[in-house]
Amino acid sequence: MQFKEDILKNLGNESILFLKDKKNVISHSLIQKIEKRKHQLLLQGLGPGHKLVLCLPNSELLCEYLLAGLALGICLVPLSSQSTENEIQEIINRLQPSLVVFSGGREEKILTPTMTSKEDAFILFTSGSSGRPKGVILTQKALANKLALYQQNLPQSFEKTLCMLPLNFGHGLISNFLFPLLAGNQVILAPSGQMEIYTSLGSLIDEFRVTTFSSVPSILKIATHFGESPKKKTLKDVFCASANLDQATWSSTTSWLDGIRLHNMYGMTELASWIAGDLKTTQGYKESTFDLPWDAEIKMTEETGEIWIKSASLMSGYYNDPEATKKVLENGWFKTGDVGEISSEHIILKGRADNVINLGGVKIYPEEINRVIRLHQDVLDCYTLGLKSADGLVDQAIGCLVVPKNSSLKVASVEELCRHHLSAYKIPGQFLVGDKIPVNQRGKPDHGAIKLLFQAKRN
Repeated sequence: MQFKEDILKNLGNESILFLKDKKNVISHSLIQKIEKRKHQLLLQGLGPGHKLVLCLPNSELLCEYLLAGLALGICLVPLSSQSTENEIQEIINRLQPSLVVFSGGREEKILTPTMTSKEDAFILFTSGSSGRPKGVILTQKALANKLALYQQNLPQSFEKTLCMLPLNFGHGLISNFLFPLLAGNQVILAPSGQMEIYTSLGSLIDEFRVTTFSSVPSILKIATHFGESPKKKTLKDVFCASANLDQATWSSTTSWLDGIRLHNMYGMTELASWIAGDLKTTQGYKESTFDLPWDAEIKMTEETGEIWIKSASLMSGYYNDPEATKKVLENGWFKTGDVGEISSEHIILKGRADNVINLGGVKIYPEEINRVIRLHQDVLDCYTLGLKSADGLVDQAIGCLVVPKNSSLKVASVEELCRHHLSAYKIPGQFLVGDKIPVNQRGKPDHGAIKLLFQAKRN
């Protein structure tokens, strides 16, 4: 694939429908606007090796910059439109880009920019759950490899793809937007992070005759709990990624979809989004179980159970952070940070290595506890974590944040359920009842925010 040259090959003026105020807006001059934006960027001296930071929401303006920048070989750095001024400035200071575009279209040119490799397509920042966000560098070659893998391995059901995820991370940008778009399909681009979109998802699917969309578990819970199902049977496949898809959410979503297959996908930003899924599974749903990766090698560290992957779509490293890069890259292998098992056909994930609870040397996987608690008829969701000692050095207890379905939930009955299914040392010592699981801008549970809830209770 001649990546830069092929970016606009399959695009037309109706390739993207922009959903605004619950109405679809077709940009009949989309291609003309992209070409105009390319010309403007060239006049400003931008090209391969230059970094372009985009602090824009899902919009026509964002698409113009993204597609024009990709066609010119510019290294693009999309940031969340909800980023604070301090967060944006911190990224600018680290990157020293050539140009920054703020919400509303205001541009700021940096007088002394630094250059990156001419092969770099994106720098995507991780959510920063374990420290400050790291800038994942994805080259044009890695991105082209990933799009080719999708073409070979994903169901061909992307004719009308709904994208309601933000375009500043791999799942939304690569899997839910660029792949269907560059393959010649139509994308209905909705604003991200809007409750009214999630609660009216069924009617949006019907109105725009959507054939597929991708989501995260937290959005699926909202859509199925508060919204009506789609009625027109246009959907062919639905995908879910970025966080653990528990059995209860899979079951309620599958029922809501009325027989449409819900695919659980596995991937991460460092691997240019999805690397595997459960596409070959035909016998029901097995939580945290995936087919072996597409066109990639996989191995496991025997002592810890940590999973390593070697892939042609792997990042080249973290931007200007050789120490962090060295910790996860070794002879072409990527340390995923996931703990699990590998069989001849599947990967079975147990959890994240940095979320494993260690009580006196005994390792406990939070997802095992979550699976049990979600069996309770009055529990909508839950999140389990290790509660640190006062000095923050060791886990001294297990805490669980529980979201009830209704007011009849009794914590004592949750504890009783745990006693029936879990060893005594795995039963949470502290339960906290809340109205929701805090999530970050990507829809993932916000571990830090949940930890603060328990700290507040303790204080």
